[in-house]
Amino acid sequence: MTPRIRVETIGAGQPVSDIVEAARRTGYSRFPVIGDSADDIRGLVHVKKAIAVPSERRPNLEAGAIMTDVLRVPETIHLDALLAELREGNMQLAVVLDEYGGTAGIATLEDLVEEIVGEVADEHDKVRPGLLQSASGDWYFPGLLRPDELSEQIPGLSVPDESAYETVGGYVMSQLGRIAAVGDKVDVGGGTLSVTRMDGRRIDRICFKPAPVLGEQHVAGQGGAA
Repeated sequence: MTPRIRVETIGAGQPVSDIVEAARRTGYSRFPVIGDSADDIRGLVHVKKAIAVPSERRPNLEAGAIMTDVLRVPETIHLDALLAELREGNMQLAVVLDEYGGTAGIATLEDLVEEIVGEVADEHDKVRPGLLQSASGDWYFPGLLRPDELSEQIPGLSVPDESAYETVGGYVMSQLGRIAAVGDKVDVGGGTLSVTRMDGRRIDRICFKPAPVLGEQHVAGQGGAA
């Protein structure tokens, strides 16, 4: 599921030309159409329908005029049930609602396939997608990963797993006590976490630099003296 904070939406009153621009900017082809807020999702619009509108009409035609209905499901729905509903309705996307009826996020057919394939892949390849290690030994990963996911993948890294936050980005924010900025660093068990990229107020990418072991420090010191 794509969480609400990362969902790209189009206002029902926005011109159709904005849909074409959003598709160019994001690479997405489908967008939830909202009313007053992200909790008021009124439908779904595909960029193909926007492109079908003559270019001279796009600035004056509202997105709400070309939207279609969208499937709404509770966040407690099981994966197989959601997959069945999408197939039955010949749909590619569903809006996921939280317990209060608000928007929790969206789930696409691609998300479900990745979830199924991911469960199989995990049995053979334990490297988490988006987790990269450089030649120098530093690790780069999304800020939305959970602490337990990282500790399983990166030897020596220990991020406290507490209820005050759910992601490593949230942990960094809690330690800083403010909105993070690129370059901010936080000491953690096994090394240092550095913010390398932001997405608005959210930490998008983080680098973990392992602390050098004593043997490496000693060798480095000898090399410097020489």
